[in-house]
Amino acid sequence: LSQGDRAVFVDCKGDKDDAKYLGDLAEQMGKRAICWPETPMDLWRGDRFTVVGIVKTILPRHPYWENLGGWVLDAITAEAGPWRSTQELLDRLHSPRSVVSDSKTLSALLQRTGSIPAHMAVYQVVAAKLAPIADLIDGGPNSWALDDEDTDLIIVSADIGADVRLAACLSGLIADLNAYRIARRAYGARPMMVAFDGIQVLLGLSQPPDMAWLAEQCRSQRIGLLYATQSLAGLGDSADRILGAGMDVLVGRLDEPDRIVQLAGTRRIAEQGWQKSSGAF
Repeated sequence: LSQGDRAVFVDCKGDKDDAKYLGDLAEQMGKRAICWPETPMDLWRGDRFTVVGIVKTILPRHPYWENLGGWVLDAITAEAGPWRSTQELLDRLHSPRSVVSDSKTLSALLQRTGSIPAHMAVYQVVAAKLAPIADLIDGGPNSWALDDEDTDLIIVSADIGADVRLAACLSGLIADLNAYRIARRAYGARPMMVAFDGIQVLLGLSQPPDMAWLAEQCRSQRIGLLYATQSLAGLGDSADRILGAGMDVLVGRLDEPDRIVQLAGTRRIAEQGWQKSSGAF
């Protein structure tokens, strides 16, 4: 912030004291800071591929849902473009006739899969996930998005381990970060750092976002990433890819440092010694 860059701080444990401290610090520096969930995010600013990708992150991780859900979401945006609110998305899923004019596509949407039409099967899953958090992601007069260059610090403080609703929001935000990186980030935009504190909570979700892939892609976009975890084990199955993505590794005391040493390497340095005698150095 002192260098004029932007920062996003994501606290996956939702420590409100840390959020307040960072917000106060930014204010003292004359910087504009906002905090979520107190201030809602506007998650639906992207193109149709972006908003479809965000919703796909909350669908069950199963080929059936990935195929069916992706196709239904593509169908309701092919002609009408992206939705701009959760309610508009749910309305399209519930009544696709309003946005789909192609007779073959509409017929396929209305075809039953099990006991209900295809569009209603997806509607039920999406409504259960997104309707309870619509007020947190649908924007508003004072809302924010990653595109807002006039916002210096975005603080996302969410105890996602205790509230699954917030986990869905955070997964959507990470999907939007990737879309922002690819399609919406303006040439010459200020450098940005995105820090994830307590990433082990995020990676421990039943459907964790692919944080390793994000680490592999952001290096060339002037978007710095910082992943903080309590232990190497907290990175789970993503550990090898995250550690191998070219990120610098800063560690404290480790019981078994060998794995880190193998990746980072070692170098010999001189260290000044101190001797205490008669109560003084």
